[in-house]
Amino acid sequence: MTDSSVTTETERFEAALGWHVRPEGDAEDEAWPAFTQWLEADPRNRVTFNQIDAMNREITALLSAAPPEHAGTAVVHPRAWRSVVFSKRVWMPTTVAAAILVVGFVQFFSAPDIRTFSTKVGEHQDVTLEDGSLIHLNTDTALSVSMSRNARNVRLEKGEAEFEVAADPSRGFSVELGTRRVEVVGTAFNILRHGGHLSVAVERGVVQVRQSADSAAAPAVRLLAGDQYLSSEGSAEYQIAKVNPAAIAPWREGRLVFEDVPLAQVASELNRYFARTVVVDDESVRALRFSGILKIDDEASVLRRLEAFMPITVQFKGNTVVLTRGPSK
Repeated sequence: MTDSSVTTETERFEAALGWHVRPEGDAEDEAWPAFTQWLEADPRNRVTFNQIDAMNREITALLSAAPPEHAGTAVVHPRAWRSVVFSKRVWMPTTVAAAILVVGFVQFFSAPDIRTFSTKVGEHQDVTLEDGSLIHLNTDTALSVSMSRNARNVRLEKGEAEFEVAADPSRGFSVELGTRRVEVVGTAFNILRHGGHLSVAVERGVVQVRQSADSAAAPAVRLLAGDQYLSSEGSAEYQIAKVNPAAIAPWREGRLVFEDVPLAQVASELNRYFARTVVVDDESVRALRFSGILKIDDEASVLRRLEAFMPITVQFKGNTVVLTRGPSK
């Protein structure tokens, strides 16, 4: 399981500001290696530091250009105003430029708190959000969460996750899936985004899938418990299927459930869980249909079970597993 401790944007800003306001007497040769290491640890660190540096130059220029009548109150050493903001002390602005500075920092620190989470192949992770909502990440999944006073937004980059959303009518909860957006208030549902395919299955409550993530007025498809929305990325077409609400996320119990799907789809699903790539050697084998439940433990055991159900032979070849035509069962 991956480490869920992440750097929030506020923490990143404070760290960048800390480097920018280091005391004048600090030994540069001692601080430089640590500062360089921090800059290179995450590309966003350098971007944030550069933003602060640009803000410093802009405010310094504004203060230097203050009218003569305000000269007595507008002389603020660059280190001084940065230190004041960094220590978060109460500061009464005496110039328009200083007021702008305060507003800028207030806006920054009230911006949505964005956090990212991910799992590697074969890993699961459970995340509890500040509002009490739960997100269960399946294997090979990446998403980001943005929380503010007015909204709760998730962007699912890839993979699969089950959501248990805490009810909060004043703050809607949405999940962005490329060009689509799933909107809820309080409910439980599972989303899969993999290989160009999208699936949204509702366990309880009501959700709606908006056909465009960029417009609140875009057409929306309403889903109730037991509904599953199926579509492909880049296509406006979709279908609604019926599923057992109590079994929309069998992966959380270590199972994969298939109902009359081609073997190629089974192989694609298994490739989300194991490091070795499963390939099917020809089209006739890829088209074989499979229905059943596979317990997800070690890869060899899973494939041997599949081999026992279907007319295939499993061949392990280094980092690849090849499924070929075998004897009829």
